[in-house]
Amino acid sequence: MIWLFGCAQTLHFEYGGGDTGTITQVEIVDEDGDGYPHWSTANSVEEADCDDENSNITPDNERWIEAGFFWRGDDDAPLAGPMREVFLSGFCIDRNEVQNDEYAIFMTQMWNRGLENEDEEGAELYDFDDNDDIYEPTIEETTDGYRAVSGRGAHPVTEVWFSSAQRFCQEYGKLLPTEAQWEKSARGTDGRRYPWGNEDPTCTLANFGTPQERCEGDTLPVGSHPLGASPYGVLDMAGNVSEWVYDYFQEDYYEMGETEDPQGPMSGYYEDETGQGFEARIARSGNHSTDEGSMQAFHRTPEPALGSSNGLGFRCVRILE
Repeated sequence: MIWLFGCAQTLHFEYGGGDTGTITQVEIVDEDGDGYPHWSTANSVEEADCDDENSNITPDNERWIEAGFFWRGDDDAPLAGPMREVFLSGFCIDRNEVQNDEYAIFMTQMWNRGLENEDEEGAELYDFDDNDDIYEPTIEETTDGYRAVSGRGAHPVTEVWFSSAQRFCQEYGKLLPTEAQWEKSARGTDGRRYPWGNEDPTCTLANFGTPQERCEGDTLPVGSHPLGASPYGVLDMAGNVSEWVYDYFQEDYYEMGETEDPQGPMSGYYEDETGQGFEARIARSGNHSTDEGSMQAFHRTPEPALGSSNGLGFRCVRILE
């Protein structure tokens, strides 16, 4: 059977050899009338609607990642080997990293519930007191909540903890992506090294660098590198900011972990080069101040679960029913 799109009807056809069959046309579903069909009836990621009951959700801000296999990891990567084939159920992922404007709206919603820069458990939402780098906060308090600092609204939010990133996603019916979901969104199914292919990174493709030579030296507005998009059209999966994912860190997890909808280990721990140990979650990709090696789609970094950074943000996924 061949699936096409249009009104629901059955057509008959004849092969050159005289055999006959049918083509079933399926009905396009577009409940919110935004011009994009429900993901289950869409013909491509460019047109798939991840929430067909909300006209504000379109392929411009969420991308459908269809169910199937992809190649995870790399045989030569010390923390991401070996390369293995992994199966994932379908999901949708934010096309862009969460922006300061969006996060300030979330903080204001919490403020209106009597929660001033904290969640229901008392955990802080934004690290106003960070003193481990030279960067100023990009969100500020107002008389009626919070707002992005002028000129920074479209930049990715940083200085957020794992818990606050997860709480933001939950506010909108989403979750942080698993490592596997993030990596498939970044590299597709052909095993490429970078979101855009196998070409080495340039400042046209991503925002990265070292302390000696950087493309920008700070964040840029999300979506500033469209030529660096992943096969699914997801933006900034290399550079700009690293991104929190759901999983705990385990050094040999890529070797030992599940190969169908992996959720990561039950706990995580890592000791850095100084011998300092910490509960470890994972950050994916590099950021505006890390080198080209960290731009690889399989790059993974153990990150203190209770830490925050100017180079660390996030995006969310929507689980499809």
